[in-house]
Amino acid sequence: MKPISHILCPVDFSEISELTLQETGKLAEKLSAKLTLLHVVSVIPASYGALYGIDFQAVDTVELTNSAAKALEEFRLKYVPESVKCRVVSVTGNVSSEINTEVKQSEVDLIVMATSGAHGVEEYLIGSNAAKVSRSATCPVLTASHPEKLSNISKVLIPLDISLGIKEIRHLIESFKGLENFSAELLVISEPGYKDPHPDATRLFMESQIKALQATGIETVTWKEIFSKDVAETICTHAEKENFGMIMMKSLGRSTFGKFLLGSTTEAVVNHSSIPVLTLKTSARENHERFSSSIAPNLW
Repeated sequence: MKPISHILCPVDFSEISELTLQETGKLAEKLSAKLTLLHVVSVIPASYGALYGIDFQAVDTVELTNSAAKALEEFRLKYVPESVKCRVVSVTGNVSSEINTEVKQSEVDLIVMATSGAHGVEEYLIGSNAAKVSRSATCPVLTASHPEKLSNISKVLIPLDISLGIKEIRHLIESFKGLENFSAELLVISEPGYKDPHPDATRLFMESQIKALQATGIETVTWKEIFSKDVAETICTHAEKENFGMIMMKSLGRSTFGKFLLGSTTEAVVNHSSIPVLTLKTSARENHERFSSSIAPNLW
């Protein structure tokens, strides 16, 4: 993964979105990255017009997108530092689809967006746009329900799947090591009563991951193991209690009924965390054992 050089910030003109843009401009400056501001004018299906007796198709979407572009330009002048190269884009369509299209066309390295979260029935049947984008985006996604916390994301909590380790997100972690006072904690959550198949297996593996990160120039890296059945709640609670600035997690990008009925740890954290969450879509693993055969020989 190359260093973060292009950030995309979706803007819906809500108060939380405006606050997110303010902090994203500062982050782009810190990372020496260019910035794109995107607004999506949602297209309402014709069937909705028949249902409610309203001709939504009569609405001038060109006028709406032009007005949005002007508003984005005002936001750019107001919130984006002069040193940051920034462009504005206003389009019509489905929010998550248009975000993903912009990511591919403009070679975006990071999406930063606000989330109001999704709870109860909405979380399982609809989800939030932030969760949808986190699930489908081909680049990392940084979401925030409290945008003001984006100003201090240098203390990072990284919940770790031991069967995969940090291999797939190591370069993403490196992208933020230049932030002032950067530090990281690797967190493994175990089932109550869990015991390693070999004495100190978890410790040995986590220490190997720390050495791999330190070899890239990241000096302050620690690890912790917590025993709990509720993984998502444990991650959120621990991050808040220990004053972490950001949670960095993998997303497996589920599809079909699984995303509606089963939920996922990553999406639960995105929807419920009061702390910014950075997600990266990775490949699903075939081996569901904690220590795969490929890892075991390196440990004992």
